[in-house]
This record gives sequence, structure tokens and C-alpha cells, in this order.
Amino acid sequence: MTATLGKSLSLDSLSKAYISDAEIDFIRSFMWDDEGSILDVGAFVGKTFHNLYQHRPKWDYVAVDSWELFPFPMLGPNKCYDRSAEGPMVHSKYFKENCPFSHFHVAAYEDVHFPKNTFDIIILGAQAPKEGSDKLGVNIQWHYKKALEEIKDDGIIIGRYLNHRRGPCVRESIDIINPENFILEPTKKNICALW
Repeated sequence: MTATLGKSLSLDSLSKAYISDAEIDFIRSFMWDDEGSILDVGAFVGKTFHNLYQHRPKWDYVAVDSWELFPFPMLGPNKCYDRSAEGPMVHSKYFKENCPFSHFHVAAYEDVHFPKNTFDIIILGAQAPKEGSDKLGVNIQWHYKKALEEIKDDGIIIGRYLNHRRGPCVRESIDIINPENFILEPTKKNICALW
């Protein structure tokens, strides 16, 4: 089954992803057990889960993204973000095609409620704006506080986009949490783990 993931749509959506293989390997380094649960907030086209599943197929994969609720052009990792650019629009169908093994919610993270202590790993990536959120479109501190409730006691939060325009907000959120442990991914220094 894994050989055909992401291959039947006319667009190679995995090539549009904004996460590197080194960053995915960094996340995988915290998937210590053969079974577990992982949430990706801002899952985009599913490249992270697509790659992780190859190594940990028994994990429970859950994604939240606003996809078609707040569409934008999928330009790819080597192009600057431009809402007015021409190109295919982000849509949950690409995630579904790339990650048929997962559960997903087309919604803002604020609107999806998980029980306390649900996930072993929560990846906090970019997510589209919600009305009333901060000037960059996402109340990043709120996302980190919400993740602290939904992560298991021994779970890991993966923070993304440290080198992004949202980087200062991400760093401020991490400082507020003041985690006991913090590791920065060494190659791009754009992703971190905290627990």
C-alpha cells in the first residue's frame, strides 16, 4: 500500500511540502515505541505523516488543518508565500490521498477538542488564520497551551517554523512554557522538541 501513497492525483503534492527530510527524521527520533499517537496541526499535504508511516505503521495518525476553509496556492518550499499567486489550491484531498491511514479534521485547531493526555507527540506547524487571532493569523501561545493539555505526561511537543515570520511568536510561546527539556534540530534549526 505505501508504494502508491500520493501517486493517483494529477499533482505531486508531496513536492509542495514545507518540511525537509531531516526535520521529519528529527520528529521520528522521538517515536520511540512501535505504537503511539501523533497529532499534526497544520498538516498541509501530509508529507510528514507519509514519511513517518513508512517506519511506524502501527501509530495512530491524526491531523488538523483548515485546508479548504482557508485555501491558498501550493507553491512549494522554494518559493515565497504569495496568496495571489497562480497554482493549485491547498485542499484536504491531497492530505487524504497521501495519508489514507490517518484521521483528519478540516478545521481550525481551536475548534477541535481532544481529551486530555491523548497524544504521545503533537506537531505544532503553521495553521491558517481564525477570526480574532493574532496579527500573524494564529494565536500561537494558545496553541501551545492547548497542546500541553492534550499531550501525555511523558509526551513531546514539536515546534515548527522557528526561522519563519512566526518564529518570534513560537519562541515566546516556548519561553512561557519554560520546558524542562528543549532540543533544536541541528541542520535547519527551524524545528524543536520540548517536554
